[in-house]
Amino acid sequence: MSGGSSDCQETVRIAPKRGLASRFSIPRGYTARMSPRRSKSKDNSQRPLLIVALLLFCLILIAALGWQYWRLQQSNTEAAATVLRDNGMQVADEFSQRLTKSVSYFGYTAIFKRCGREPDDVLAAISTDAAGLTKSVFWHDGTRLSIGGAAVSADLEALIIKLQRSAPDTEAWIRPAHIDTTSERIVYNLFTLNLCGFVLNVAGISSFAQRSIDDGPLLPASAAGRLVGNDSFYIEVLDWLGESVFKVNAQFDSRLSVSRPLTEDPQDVLAGFIVRVSLDPRTESVLVVGGLPQSRLRWLTVILAMAILLLVGAIWLFRREQAVMEMREDFVSQVSHELRTPLTQIRMFAETLLLNRTRSDDERRRSLEIIDRESQRLSHLVDNVLRASKVSDTVQLDCYEQPLAPILREVCNSMQSATDRVTIQLSVDKSVVANADADAFREIVLNLLDNAIKYGPDGQTISVVLGDVEGNVRLSVEDQGPGIPEIETERVWGKFYRLGRERTSAIGGTGIGLAVVRELTEAMGGRCWFDSSNGGARVNVEFPGDKDRD
Repeated sequence: MSGGSSDCQETVRIAPKRGLASRFSIPRGYTARMSPRRSKSKDNSQRPLLIVALLLFCLILIAALGWQYWRLQQSNTEAAATVLRDNGMQVADEFSQRLTKSVSYFGYTAIFKRCGREPDDVLAAISTDAAGLTKSVFWHDGTRLSIGGAAVSADLEALIIKLQRSAPDTEAWIRPAHIDTTSERIVYNLFTLNLCGFVLNVAGISSFAQRSIDDGPLLPASAAGRLVGNDSFYIEVLDWLGESVFKVNAQFDSRLSVSRPLTEDPQDVLAGFIVRVSLDPRTESVLVVGGLPQSRLRWLTVILAMAILLLVGAIWLFRREQAVMEMREDFVSQVSHELRTPLTQIRMFAETLLLNRTRSDDERRRSLEIIDRESQRLSHLVDNVLRASKVSDTVQLDCYEQPLAPILREVCNSMQSATDRVTIQLSVDKSVVANADADAFREIVLNLLDNAIKYGPDGQTISVVLGDVEGNVRLSVEDQGPGIPEIETERVWGKFYRLGRERTSAIGGTGIGLAVVRELTEAMGGRCWFDSSNGGARVNVEFPGDKDRD
């Protein structure tokens, strides 16, 4: 199709007609006062709150059960850990006794038995394990210091001379001493005017520790039932400086380890040494009746999180339900309000005719025309409600190529004759043709004009333009009202949606007119949008034009 020429363009100002309709018409806002005040049902408003309260109570019960389970799990874990530590302490006690005896009998006792000989002879006479326990052996007879093995420092020589000078008249017990500068430990024995001893090699304790493990089970058969061997124990020996000198089965080191001193005697050769023991976790099933309880806290946390999510979802659904209930109440209230206006007009003019209050045939005919228009308005409202409430989203239309100007002129004349509050200015290109459904297009125009009249000021001029724009047929309806806020230009196309200022005003409305406009427009392959740049609200509805026309 081609753009409309000047001789095809028609601009008509449809002025409002005054007469019987204006004399008996109901003032704007009157029906709003007649509509019943909407009240919320007490039961409906309290029921969601009650259900939410029950859900919260269930969540509290779940949390309480989870806390009790966690406490029980902690108690069981602590009891099992206590059993494991007790068994670990038995192992530590047994190992300490074996190690101290082994070091005493096979170690320094064998060295001191040979005191009086030259140090090199002593080293040659003792066992390899005992020799490994020493760095050097010394002998001081009061006049001469003899040293075998590694050389000693000047500080050690001074300490040996000091200890020899303090030798008692009788034999003293074997005891340790330390070199202040090197922190080395010496073990000595005092005889009458003689001193015999050696410098302790802590690394040599390893062979005695291993011998203590190899001597038999460290855990009594009554506790382990001969099912737990020494290879299930982590054992570590620390010297008086806290450095490790022996370690076995390090993979079983855990937080359940226990520690104890190798000996309680401060004068013992191994005074200050510490032994640490922990058990292989796999021994739990043997040492603990029923085994160490497996923690299910992770699953409990997941369940609790799911319960919280379900609760949040339920609250969200209840809020949605409450919003739908409020929307339904608003819809019923607004529909009843909208229905009262044409019904009141119809009833009033019907009573006028029945009581023969018309003064002429023209007034009688005018009353019948008003009754007819209001019945059509009522039918239009019912059609809108039915269309908005239908289940199917598919709109069945009978579309074919046809001119839209006659339909538009007819609707504008009908709407103008029904009101004296506005003036409709119509500008049409009579040549435009579109693939459209006549009834659907008529309903689109009715809804747009109804909104423009309803939300615009009294005395306004509504501009209706139909023309060709870049090969498409565009219908524009512009009022002189407050317009639509830019943030609301998409929301107003939704079903039952009304602006906040409209919900608090006396202006009636169901919030479905624009939703019907968009639905019908899109069903005919068109589109619609708002343009509020000129102050008022301008709605544009565009349909595909006839591409084959020149």
